[in-house]
Amino acid sequence: MSEEEPDYSQLPLDERLVHKVWKVRKGAYEELDTEFQNSASEGAECFQLWLRNPELVRKAVTDNNVVSQEAAISALVSFLQYGGVSASNRTLNSVVPALCDKALSSSRTKTKQKSIDALLWYTELGTAGPVIELIIPSLSARSPRSVASAVSALNEIYKSFGCKVCPPKLALEQLPKLFGHADRKVREEAVQLSVTLRSYMGEAFEALIFPSLKPIQQKDLSKAFSKIEGGVPTPTRLLRSQQIRQQQLQEQQAGAAEGVDIEGGDIEMKDADSEESKPIDPYDLAEPVRVLANLPSDFIQRVSDPKWKERVAVLEEVQKAFDVLRIKNEDFSDFVRILSKCLADANLQVVTLTAQTILELANGLRRDFERYVSSLIGPLLERTKEKKKSVSDALNAALDACFKYSAFSEICEPAVRYMSHKTPQIKIETCKFLVRCLKEVPRPPSKPHIDSIMTTAIHLLDDSQVQVRSAASEVIATMMKILGERASKPYVSKIEHRHMKKIEDIYANTEVKAKSSSPKPVDSEVSKRTLGSRRSNQSSRISSSHSSSKRPAIGGVPSLRKPDVPSASSSSSSMIPAKRGGSPIKMTTNTSKMNLNSRSLRSVNESNSVQSNPAERRELEDLRKEKERWLKEREQLESSLQQQIAINEKSVTKIESLSSTVEDFKAKFASLSVASKSKDTQLKRLQSDLEAAKAKISAFENSTIQRDPRMSMLPNFDLKSPVRSPPADVGFNGANAASSTSDANSSLELNRRISGLSIQPTSEKENLYEGSNSTTSKLASGLYELDSNDDSWKRAAEVTNQLKARIEQMKARTRTLSQM
Repeated sequence: MSEEEPDYSQLPLDERLVHKVWKVRKGAYEELDTEFQNSASEGAECFQLWLRNPELVRKAVTDNNVVSQEAAISALVSFLQYGGVSASNRTLNSVVPALCDKALSSSRTKTKQKSIDALLWYTELGTAGPVIELIIPSLSARSPRSVASAVSALNEIYKSFGCKVCPPKLALEQLPKLFGHADRKVREEAVQLSVTLRSYMGEAFEALIFPSLKPIQQKDLSKAFSKIEGGVPTPTRLLRSQQIRQQQLQEQQAGAAEGVDIEGGDIEMKDADSEESKPIDPYDLAEPVRVLANLPSDFIQRVSDPKWKERVAVLEEVQKAFDVLRIKNEDFSDFVRILSKCLADANLQVVTLTAQTILELANGLRRDFERYVSSLIGPLLERTKEKKKSVSDALNAALDACFKYSAFSEICEPAVRYMSHKTPQIKIETCKFLVRCLKEVPRPPSKPHIDSIMTTAIHLLDDSQVQVRSAASEVIATMMKILGERASKPYVSKIEHRHMKKIEDIYANTEVKAKSSSPKPVDSEVSKRTLGSRRSNQSSRISSSHSSSKRPAIGGVPSLRKPDVPSASSSSSSMIPAKRGGSPIKMTTNTSKMNLNSRSLRSVNESNSVQSNPAERRELEDLRKEKERWLKEREQLESSLQQQIAINEKSVTKIESLSSTVEDFKAKFASLSVASKSKDTQLKRLQSDLEAAKAKISAFENSTIQRDPRMSMLPNFDLKSPVRSPPADVGFNGANAASSTSDANSSLELNRRISGLSIQPTSEKENLYEGSNSTTSKLASGLYELDSNDDSWKRAAEVTNQLKARIEQMKARTRTLSQM
């Protein structure tokens, strides 16, 4: 009978945590877990053991026994949950790598889930960046199981906290390597992580990742992304700092509801909401690229080459080098100077490539591109005279980029200057560019810019070209929309009446972002007239009431109510006490019963002002009707726009399907033509080999007859005729002995040479013709792969069989000669 197990419960806790018996360690972990959960605060004594020695935590989560390891990780989760920020900060760097190495890839489901919970607690108590950085090295582990577990943990972190808290750049850098992993499970986990990131980042994810993936990988990801529901998902967990901030905001809102003035509370909430709703810009996540180092070494010489093809080729290389998401800010002054010269090139392809390169440079530099705008805006506007659509689109895109990443003052002066250009096309395109800029400016231009734009545009209304006049009208209408009718009156008064109809139509349909700080002219005029009428009515009523108060009441009838009691409306509308008995509103007469009602001065003035201005009321009704009409027109236009968009989408889908069908037919046609050409070539080679074989056989026949004239006495290549034996009475004398010996030797030689003509396997046939014509024989050996239904092949097979029979007949004749 075995002895009873000793009682280890009397040992200190720190000794039991490192005891060699796994059951003792498991009991210690469970005891710690219970103490953590029952602790009164984060500073309780039970947390001090692991806080003083984080190495104990690392040894616990890497326990060799899986049962005790599960208990240790459960204790770790309780340690983080109840120990707070100090517990996370003390053990983060040592415990997270141990969890990734030993716990995440565990075969026990509960151990794996508890490990992920511990990583989520580390993220919540601190920040997500350090936790993700400690998980990233596990993605390069040898074991595919460890890699897949680490990717799954990353997916849970991003799914729980979102990309606003967890920097997506750390995971994006690892995705291309994960998609190229040999293990299928790792690739599946990478797809799940990509779906999570795509749901938070939107199209920015595709812009950053797709260029580094293969087409088949892009197709698989696009198929997975199609299952994502619309809208950005809401994170399921918040950081501890976010929880504290949210609690403070709730307290501020509660205080504001109780009447406490908490300054800045609403503003802080608004800023937090706007920060959360702001989409992720892929530009902020991309690494800057030094594009000047990637330029060809002979760029300057080739871009000034007299041959236009050489200039186009070097600009294509430059555009490919600049086709990056973010460009490192360097000194591009010399490069921009070269591009401005290329814009004056006579070749339109060079101009198009230059404009596209300028666009790539602007999008790569963004605000750093502003200092180069002044050097490029003039040459770009100069080349807008080109009417070819591809060139015009490239130039307009470059011009819009110049405005987007610079101030309006940088492009205003050159635009006004080119509006007076002698070329009508340049005038038109400059006006269109200026209209696009004016619609996007956040605030009205300065007074000098307004004067220059309006003066030049009004002057263009008298141009002889209709397109120029229309473009100028659009500029004027857009400026009127920005300034307002009142501020634009000094300029509009200079325009002839025949041009105003078109300008008003454009004005009604124009929308701008900048709004004038002055009130609308119609509303201001109405308010002035209303205010004046109110004042006049009020003064007339007061004067009439004072005059009536001096007259005695007719018949001496006293007032029906006490003059000392003020009305409720008057007391609430003003804090100044009214004169008792002296107010004209409260006096009573026998002439009318209207004075019996108690009304405040404010309500009477308002009602009288509205009733005394029927013209204003009619004008207000007209404005309301016009507004309703505009709203109906807007709804109709929006519905027609949606219908047109749907039609366009259907057309694009149909075009894509037809294009794919055309490509399939092209591929089939190409394969059929190649197969046909291959058969024709094989047939020609077969015929050439046949002719060569015939020639060789005839040569052997001639040589045989020349050596032994008796061969001519034999039957001539009749397959059905029997082989004749030589006559029995043919004799040989002694004088012919030597000749017979030589004839026998020659017959043996002939037999040897003719035996080589037999039809043999492919390998032997290649060796047979190796000395004379190896290439032709090798090609001929592959001819037997033709289709058996081909007539040419059948004829070739028949001829080959005939040749084979003739060769066998020649062998028989040779053997007969040797016997003779």
